[in-house]
Amino acid sequence: AGAFSSTPRELAPATTYYVRAYASTETGTVYGDVKQFTTAAVALSSVITSPVTEISSTAAIAGGTVNDAGGGKITERGVCWSTSPNPMVSNSKTVDGSGTGTFRSQLTNLGPATTYYLRAYATNEAGTKYGNQVEFSTAGAAENISITTATVTEIQRRSAVSGGTISGTGIPLIIERG
Repeated sequence: AGAFSSTPRELAPATTYYVRAYASTETGTVYGDVKQFTTAAVALSSVITSPVTEISSTAAIAGGTVNDAGGGKITERGVCWSTSPNPMVSNSKTVDGSGTGTFRSQLTNLGPATTYYLRAYATNEAGTKYGNQVEFSTAGAAENISITTATVTEIQRRSAVSGGTISGTGIPLIIERG
């Protein structure tokens, strides 16, 4: 006799359940009236896009943080990118595990001297949530550089003078020449 409580476990989100109390004795089982309740729905997660770093002409490092699973389970997380704003997982993407927390993404096969838009994403039962958009540009490719070697002059027994001309479009910062 007296008040009691029970806590059902492993209920599905956004599901209607029916429950009633019962008591069993040696002579049988007696049931209370039926009560109905609906569990809360899973919400979209909370995602933040990290800045893009280590940018080269064909690769970069990105990532993000999934702060909240929205009451569900994060089944996939990563970054997606495109040359157009607001990239989606239907564009190029990485898959960097599951669950909440910070992750790092390796972007490869990027085009040289190209502007990209990137967003972190996380997918749970409610759908896919995107983080803030970041924009970055890859460096120009060394293949875009044209080099012409100058004629050798002032030829001596142990020395000579030469040089060259560097030209091209989208030239990255020249760090050495000779």
